[in-house]
Amino acid sequence: MQPLLLKLLLTFSAVQGPATRGAHVTGRIVILTVEIAITDKTYAPHVVVVPLGSTVRFPNHDPFNHNVFSVSEPNQFDLGLYGRGEAKSHTFTNSGLVRVYCDVHPRMVAYVQVMANRYYAQPGTDGSFTIDNVPPGRYRLHVWHERIPTEVVRDVTAGGDSVVQIALNARGYHWEPHRNKYGRDYPTNAGLERY
Repeated sequence: MQPLLLKLLLTFSAVQGPATRGAHVTGRIVILTVEIAITDKTYAPHVVVVPLGSTVRFPNHDPFNHNVFSVSEPNQFDLGLYGRGEAKSHTFTNSGLVRVYCDVHPRMVAYVQVMANRYYAQPGTDGSFTIDNVPPGRYRLHVWHERIPTEVVRDVTAGGDSVVQIALNARGYHWEPHRNKYGRDYPTNAGLERY
């Protein structure tokens, strides 16, 4: 099986731990401002993870307009149309996965995972990851990737050096078009897109 080289996300939720008593894992959260740049009709980085309350800036480096939006509830937003050299931002006040699109260009997609705790990791290009300073206990490890149909969940025990191996299967992945911010299909330009 070919390994997935695109970004994936690993997060913890508690099963049973001394400090959590079955609740969500908590930890000191540092609110951030991160940037997803728009260049050549592409969001970069494609996947970001931010703590709850963080802000994501979307600077437009293209010589034409973009309209960054999301209909992912409860984090939906619409930054409106803006041009080259401008940047608009959104602050995320609810945890969860947010799919970010452009209302002008239907192939533009980014993902913002908003976390209610600090226990998460994005693996390196070799697939390895570390989630540091997790209190001893039993947890659920959640693994997300845009090309697998549902997240993978594994029970793990923290304390000492824990090694977890996870294989993901993206066979059968098929890109599905999304709708614009009004809930309608994008107009087809039959290859005539000017920008």
